Amino acid sequence: MSYIPYAVMMIALASLWFSKTAAIAFAVLALASATFLTNFTAGWILFPLLGLTYLIQQNYRTSLTKTAHTAFTLLGFLLFFHMIPGFNNFKVFDGIQIAPQCKPFTMYMNLEGALIAFTLIASGIIPLAKRRNEWKSIIKEANFYGMLCTGTLMIAALLLGHVTFDVKFPSQTFIFLTTNLMLTCIAEEAFFRGYIQKGLTNLCQDKGFPSAYALIITSILFGFRHYQQGVPMIILSTIAGLFYGAAFLKTNRIESSILVHISLNATHFFFFSYPALLR
Repeated sequence: MSYIPYAVMMIALASLWFSKTAAIAFAVLALASATFLTNFTAGWILFPLLGLTYLIQQNYRTSLTKTAHTAFTLLGFLLFFHMIPGFNNFKVFDGIQIAPQCKPFTMYMNLEGALIAFTLIASGIIPLAKRRNEWKSIIKEANFYGMLCTGTLMIAALLLGHVTFDVKFPSQTFIFLTTNLMLTCIAEEAFFRGYIQKGLTNLCQDKGFPSAYALIITSILFGFRHYQQGVPMIILSTIAGLFYGAAFLKTNRIESSILVHISLNATHFFFFSYPALLR
C-alpha cells in the first residue's frame, strides 16, 4: 500500500499534459494518501512552494520577485538533496543486483522532485507543448540530441571503466522505467532546465552574456546533484546535462530534454552494466 501515493503522483504529473484540473485533483489525492498510508509529514511544504510560485508568476521586477526566485531555488535544492525531513520515500529496490558484475543498487520513489515539478508546471511557470508542430520540433531535436548524448556518454563510461556491455531485459524493467521517467526525468528536467537554466538564460540575456553560460552553470549544478554516486557520476552527469540543456535551449520546451534524459537512462539500463561495474 505504501507505493499508492507515488503511483497517484505519477498520474498527476502525466495529467498536466491533458488537464490541469484533473492533475491538481490527483496531486491532492496523492498527498492525502501519503499522509494516511505512509509516514509522510511534510505536507506543509506545499505552502511555501505555492506562495513562492505565486510571487514569481506576478513577474514584478522588484526585490520581492528576486527574493522569491532565490527562495524557491534554495528550497528546490534542499528538496532534491533530501535535506527536508518528513518525506520517508518508498524504497522500490533495496540493494538488488541486476547482473553478477553489476553494483547493487537501491531505488526510491521520491516525492520531493515530483512536488517541485508539479508546482512549476501547474502554476504555468513552465509551459508545456500543446500544438502538433511543437511536438514535431521536440521529437526531431530529441532524436538528434538523444543519439549524440547516448553515444558520447556511453563511450565515455566505457573508457572510464564505469560500465561494460550487458544486454538484458530484467524483471524490474516496468517499475524502473516508469519511476525513472515520472519521478526522475520529469522532476529533474522541470527544475534544472525549465526553471534554473531558463532563469539563468534570461539573466544572461539581460546582462548581454551568451546563453551558453546558463547551459554550463546548470549542467555543473546538475552534475553535483549526483555527488552521492561518486566522482565519475558527477562528471558523466555534468556532460549529460550539457546535452539535456542543449535540447531545451533549442526548443524552449522541457519535453525535449525529458526525452533525451529517458533515452540515455533506458539505453544504460538495457545495454550496459547498471548502475555500474562492481569493483
